[in-house]
Amino acid sequence: MLWNHFTRNGPAGVVLVSLATCTYNVCARRVRFDLAMMPGGREMLKRVFVFCPAGIVVTCGAGRQFQPLALGQEEVRVGQNREGETDYRIDVENCTITWSVSSSEPNRGVIDQHSDCALSLGEQAPLIAKLLGKVLETREAGQFHTLSWGRLYPYGNAGKPDATMAVRLALAAKRSPQWDSAKGRPRNGEADVNGWVRTLANDAAIYKELQPVFAKAGLELRLSSVEKVLIFRAGEMPFFEMLRKSGVRASDLLPFDCLMWFSVEPESFKR
Repeated sequence: MLWNHFTRNGPAGVVLVSLATCTYNVCARRVRFDLAMMPGGREMLKRVFVFCPAGIVVTCGAGRQFQPLALGQEEVRVGQNREGETDYRIDVENCTITWSVSSSEPNRGVIDQHSDCALSLGEQAPLIAKLLGKVLETREAGQFHTLSWGRLYPYGNAGKPDATMAVRLALAAKRSPQWDSAKGRPRNGEADVNGWVRTLANDAAIYKELQPVFAKAGLELRLSSVEKVLIFRAGEMPFFEMLRKSGVRASDLLPFDCLMWFSVEPESFKR
């Protein structure tokens, strides 16, 4: 019935039905045949195939394009990068996370994370669990002692990074009696802002979704080093509305981003 409905409109209707229903391999043959059999179709055939090949590829090939996997269906892919490191990569819709593992000095035992992910930290946790599980299956497992996270909030990068930890860090500073929100620095004159932020981030457990992932593997994860802390006025932060709802003023100067390194060690070594 659908075929009859469209073919009442003449050759153009045949093109619509043919392009919509054929597969890539037979699409061009079917359109040629249908047009040739219609009154006036041979003339239409000459016109249609000026642009039809491109249309056939787009229409019939659309179903064959790569579709990102839904959460729960993802798998870890392992390969070598140009630097000779082993890459463990996981892809889902709106999120790609890669762990690069070096087997040579000076980066032996260090995992570099590269992330382009709009998922919340809680949604990333199962993906990171799969990466961790895959790494622990390899010979690098016994040497793994540091996870280089990269920037807490890659401010200015393309895409929409997750702001979970950035928001928690800014709020923790705002609520801390040791932080001067007007001057954007610790009240006690602490010169080591990196160290102060590291302590604050650990105390506020800004990465709490990650700790159970490592604990399940018998490992303790703890923020061990912080560098290049960014301190902005809250009103200039992309997620200011989330902060404002918790009483933060646009003029407050707060830390929200930094480079982070986590230490990873067996729980039996806990101090």
